[in-house]
Amino acid sequence: MLDASIRIYYTPRGSFRRLFRQYYEYGLWKPAVMRKHGSVVSVRSLAPIAFVASLVVLVLIAPFSRIALVALALEAGVYLLGAIVFGVLALRAKHESLRLLPGVLASFVTFHVAYGIGMAAGLLRGRRGTTPASGAAAG
Repeated sequence: MLDASIRIYYTPRGSFRRLFRQYYEYGLWKPAVMRKHGSVVSVRSLAPIAFVASLVVLVLIAPFSRIALVALALEAGVYLLGAIVFGVLALRAKHESLRLLPGVLASFVTFHVAYGIGMAAGLLRGRRGTTPASGAAAG
């Protein structure tokens, strides 16, 4: 429901470490939400884990394969280009200085990597029959 009278106040995280933890937790709980609802909430929610998994695989294979090295460079380049474009668009939409772009780019990387790692951890815990918070067996 959209209600114009609703007001939301948000306090941003004070450090990249805290931001990482926040998005790690989001990713950690996403598999539990998907299990509860019996489906993937959105394809978009799978992008960070796919990104992290592809980076890990390519980094491991790159020393032995020129194709993997090129694929890794292309993936990193496309990601960086996209991050720059969307970072500039976000800053312009808020009438902010482009001097903030490095922090915006670091935030994007933090969001995506933390969420992807958290989701991988949540999937692994789910396979072992444990809950993300406690590590205890699910009943």
